[in-house]
Amino acid sequence: MIVGQEVSSKREERNFLMNELFGIDPAAPENDLDIRHLIYHFGPSQGRFIANFPMEWKHDLRDNLGSRSDLSKKMAEEALINRLDHALLPIKTQFNSKLPWHENAQNLSKCEEISRLIGPAGRCNNTVYPIDKVWTDLDAFFPPCHGNLLELTPEAYVKAALPILLVSRKVVLIDPYFALHKKPYHSKPDKNAELEPDKGKIELLSMFLDAAVKGNQVEAFEIFYSPMGTKFEIEKQKEALSLVKKEVYSNKEVDSNKQITVTVHSLDVDGRQTKQHDRFLLGLKSGLSFGHGFLVSKNKKKHLVSWVIEPVLTSLLEEFT
Repeated sequence: MIVGQEVSSKREERNFLMNELFGIDPAAPENDLDIRHLIYHFGPSQGRFIANFPMEWKHDLRDNLGSRSDLSKKMAEEALINRLDHALLPIKTQFNSKLPWHENAQNLSKCEEISRLIGPAGRCNNTVYPIDKVWTDLDAFFPPCHGNLLELTPEAYVKAALPILLVSRKVVLIDPYFALHKKPYHSKPDKNAELEPDKGKIELLSMFLDAAVKGNQVEAFEIFYSPMGTKFEIEKQKEALSLVKKEVYSNKEVDSNKQITVTVHSLDVDGRQTKQHDRFLLGLKSGLSFGHGFLVSKNKKKHLVSWVIEPVLTSLLEEFT
């Protein structure tokens, strides 16, 4: 996809079908109807996000709307603007305040995986679409992108989970099979058993934590899984988690009091193993469903990962966060 190419009513093929990132000029929305469109089409449940560009994007949006609204409208618009929090994603590209937004946007589209650039109504160039044209061709601009078939690799999982890892204060991984060591085939493990590390899951957890550390928002990372049925096994899991965390922070200068708290919990009820629970990665306001869990494999197989929608999301957040 080339940003800025002419849009037709025919749905075009995108380079990615999940977590699309849009650059939107904070001067583009002119009224509460524009904001309602943004709320409806952007956010985790839609798999579509807005780049926090400039860094005070919401503040600039509020100022632009406030300059042309009366007091009653300002109050209504403020409530709507606050609902956009979960749709904003931090990016690395710096905004040059000496240049207008559309010129900054050229650099943005070069440095980030931007799907579209949207500007004020009636004004556009060959890369920025006017917002009024967007609302008249919704199918072309907003094809479904709330899920995708992903390869079973840590890189693919982390990329899908970045909207959670970069913004949520708490992350919860739920998978009854997410043990960091492999279960012996012919006997139950005991306190003297040497458990073989599951290198795939250890690598994945390390990459999840590393992305969270770089985002500098996550304070707690919790894992819910089903132990192997022995009292000591969950202690082995805690030991493995401690080692993973230590490795993640080994080359980072972060005060121990500010490091992410990593904890583990059992999904088992009254000692009975729970192996049928669905697999999720949750933030405080969003969640991803991992259809076949967090299996890591070098084969070319894929499985579905998608954003959790209401009312399932609310139920999960109430139970686990």
